[in-house]
Amino acid sequence: SQNDVDAFASNVTTDCPLLTLVTPTVRLSGNVVSLDGFSSIEKIVGTLRYEGELDLPSAINGWPALEEISGELVFDSTQRVTELGGFNGLQTVRGDLEFAGSVLDQLTSISGFSSLLSVKDLSIDDSPDLESVTAFSSLQSADAVTIFDLAQLTDICGLASLIDVRGIFVTGNRSLSDCSSLQRLLDNVDDGE
Repeated sequence: SQNDVDAFASNVTTDCPLLTLVTPTVRLSGNVVSLDGFSSIEKIVGTLRYEGELDLPSAINGWPALEEISGELVFDSTQRVTELGGFNGLQTVRGDLEFAGSVLDQLTSISGFSSLLSVKDLSIDDSPDLESVTAFSSLQSADAVTIFDLAQLTDICGLASLIDVRGIFVTGNRSLSDCSSLQRLLDNVDDGE
């Protein structure tokens, strides 16, 4: 709740400008309208989930110092947002990074992940209006990348920096016409010959 976010912020002192939050799961749901209370968190040892009915404004932001999440980062909310960002310092998600549910219904782009270098699995599913995955232009390493049923996606140039991936699953994206950004990966595939 917003009261929990505000209470956390009131316990943070300026003597400790960057923090590590150790918790199994940070669940954001309900009447959270501002994430300013988390602005000094550098690392989450656990999972961060946006879920259920959120009362956030049209934008999800608020993590300017966050560099690492040891668990998952999941956006599975019934809240429709028009802007998803605020993770520009995030470099590593050791678990899955998942975008699903109604949170994607009105998004045309995902931004704010410009420093993300590695993730276990990246999954973006079922978004009728998402046109771009350029937010992941720095992503170099993933066990798996799944891009599924993004009706307006025309290219996957945002994945051009991938150099280490075990599986790429791109299916059901009826407007997708350009996969050339994955050529570098394909050139490095050992086909046994």
